[in-house]
Amino acid sequence: MDFSKLDTVKAAETTHKFAVLHPVTGEETGALIDVYSAESNPVRHYASTVLRKLQKQEFDNNRSRKPKFKDLDELQEDAIEACIVRTAGWQNVQWDGKELEFNEDNARKLLTACPWLREQVIEHSDNLANFLKA
Repeated sequence: MDFSKLDTVKAAETTHKFAVLHPVTGEETGALIDVYSAESNPVRHYASTVLRKLQKQEFDNNRSRKPKFKDLDELQEDAIEACIVRTAGWQNVQWDGKELEFNEDNARKLLTACPWLREQVIEHSDNLANFLKA
C-alpha cells in the first residue's frame, strides 16, 4: 500500500467544491461553495485560537465567584466564524436577485441569514473523503 496516497496533510492543502442543497427539498440550488478541509492550516489555526480562548475562560471561571458563560448569540457567532474560516469561495450565490461577491462580510451575512447552510459547510469540510482520492 502506498501511504503517500493517504497523506491527509497534503490533501488538506486542497479545497472541495460542493453543490448547495435546498434545506427542505434537498434539491441542488445551482450555488457552489468551495471549502477547506477541517485539517487545513487556516481551520486548524482558528480551532487553536478558539481552544486557547476556552481554556483562558475556564481558568478565569475557576478563579472567579461569578463565572462567565457564553450565551446563545455568542455560540451562534462562533458557529458562523467556524464556517467563514472553512469557506474558500463560492459561485452562483445571489442575494436579492444580484450576484453576491465572496468576501468575509458577505459570508457572515449569508451564514447568519441561512443557518442551515452552516451545516452543509461543516459537513463537507469535515468529510475526509472529499479531500482524499480513492
